[in-house]
Amino acid sequence: MSLDAYRAERGGKTYRDLSKPSVRARTPTVEIYRFPKISSPHYATVKDRTRNSGLTSVTFLGRDRFVCCDFNEKRAYFAEAKRGELRIIDSHPTVVSGGDAVQTDLIDSRDNEFVVSNFYQGSASCYRINQNKIEFLGEVNHNRYTNLHGVRYVPNQPSLLWMCFCGKGNKCHQLVDRETGCVVHHFNTNQQCQDVAFSGRFAVVFARTNHVAQGELQATRRASKEMFATAYIYALGENLYRERPKLISVWHGEGHIDGVKTSDDGRIYAANQYLDRVDVFDLSSEGQLSLSEIIPVEGMPHGLDIAGGKVAVTCYEESTLMIFPELVMSESH
Repeated sequence: MSLDAYRAERGGKTYRDLSKPSVRARTPTVEIYRFPKISSPHYATVKDRTRNSGLTSVTFLGRDRFVCCDFNEKRAYFAEAKRGELRIIDSHPTVVSGGDAVQTDLIDSRDNEFVVSNFYQGSASCYRINQNKIEFLGEVNHNRYTNLHGVRYVPNQPSLLWMCFCGKGNKCHQLVDRETGCVVHHFNTNQQCQDVAFSGRFAVVFARTNHVAQGELQATRRASKEMFATAYIYALGENLYRERPKLISVWHGEGHIDGVKTSDDGRIYAANQYLDRVDVFDLSSEGQLSLSEIIPVEGMPHGLDIAGGKVAVTCYEESTLMIFPELVMSESH
């Protein structure tokens, strides 16, 4: 489905462009794929916008294949998108070690394995693709924290996971050894952590304010809540087990950022759910973050991944996956 057809079907709704005039907006060619929608939605309100927690995350496993997870369906889909057609190869409940199906938030992959955040349990579950089937490998459940939002494999560290918690009572992120379950480093933060992106010698942890509630709430009850995005930029040492990442700068901006990923050219793409767009950031050699471009993405984008020159974004409102080309650096710099 094309973007124009999708807009016409939804009544021509446009994204909320609250960006500053100096930030360039570009609309690439977009492919849109629909995933199954469930009959019993899980509603949440982001400031004054209520949406269903449906298709929540995506990670590429090759140029055309990927895994997507649905929050309230409690299910992972191994799928392929080619020439405008979506093919679901396999699906599997998103589970914990006891076998119960649970709601997940974000995802990451390495080779043929992937890891997802179990939101309410505060744990992470690991899976692999074996002969085109999803297999559950185990759960990393190392503390009593809840509301695990983002989880990432740390580059060049086979056993380390970077876990981002957005609970009101546990605003923090951690480096965790998934083999031993030990917390290598713990960082408390002022805001609720969402996801982390790695760029060169830096790790950038994005966070949000406390403006989200379960259920359908009247706009007047949430609109007064302060909302802004935060990014904590850390410098990484050569040995992450011995050297604690050092906080070197903090960025603040507009909206509500969820899934983030670094492109091959070093820029960071971020799903800005509330503003219906993908934000594209530059990160300087000194670790200073700046918003350089925005890409309109309708439907409250949440999960995001980049591979092979493609950007994939999951959108909550209609449980859709949008795929478009990565922006070329020379076009905008």
